[in-house]
Amino acid sequence: MILTKEEMEEVVLKRCWLARYWNLCVQHDILLEIAGQKYEFLSSLAPLPLEVVLSAGQKAKEENTADKADLDERNRFPHDLKIPTEGQNLLDAFELNQEEAEGVLFKQAWLTYFKRRAKTHGLEPDIVDERLQFWINLSSRSPTSHDAQLMLREA
Repeated sequence: MILTKEEMEEVVLKRCWLARYWNLCVQHDILLEIAGQKYEFLSSLAPLPLEVVLSAGQKAKEENTADKADLDERNRFPHDLKIPTEGQNLLDAFELNQEEAEGVLFKQAWLTYFKRRAKTHGLEPDIVDERLQFWINLSSRSPTSHDAQLMLREA
């Protein structure tokens, strides 16, 4: 079976995703009987998962910048950016440690990549532009605890 360039890119990104999360399992003593072996295997196929996924997210941002002239001002600044959810206060945001910040950046890049892919394939055209721009805007600043909460809503 021969994969297209896009399919191969998806395989690489999924290997990166799995390598990252098996590594987290190793670090946090989760499923130790298989985590180390899975991480070693996947990291041999995807040695720099964070860098690869961040690069894919950056590429998606750049591709979107190239064709965003057709977006109006309203879509460039999504409606729900930094709006607190029930019982949440924006002032309650706290600084993330390095591992948490990397996790947020990884997920933002992942979501940016897949929203861009959805746009390219014409999926959910009524909302994908807005969601893509939302993740691009969010990834242009340092991650906060609220960003982590927003990703949970998106997933």
